[in-house]
Amino acid sequence: MNSRLPATPETLAEQAADWIVRLSADDPAERQAAEAGFRAWKLADPRHAETAARLEGLLGRLDDIRRNGSQAPARQAIQAARRPKRRPLRQIAASLALASALLLPG
Repeated sequence: MNSRLPATPETLAEQAADWIVRLSADDPAERQAAEAGFRAWKLADPRHAETAARLEGLLGRLDDIRRNGSQAPARQAIQAARRPKRRPLRQIAASLALASALLLPG
């Protein structure tokens, strides 16, 4: 990773995301090298480990939503907003807010 970049939260998140993408390499040797590099990157700075944990947590929550069908309330809210009936703008906004809240990290 490029250590000359300023350590802003955005830069750290991009670096963590890059490592996580590398961890999904098809080639076992590349994946093993990525695992070692990712461990070293996280040990190099506590902010790296914290950023990686947050990103891994987000990915875990998204995977849970995908696997467990927890997106049903969000789908219902979106479908309700799409119905041709005339609804007050406030009700549509509330449905969309609920859908967004269910998909945002906790």
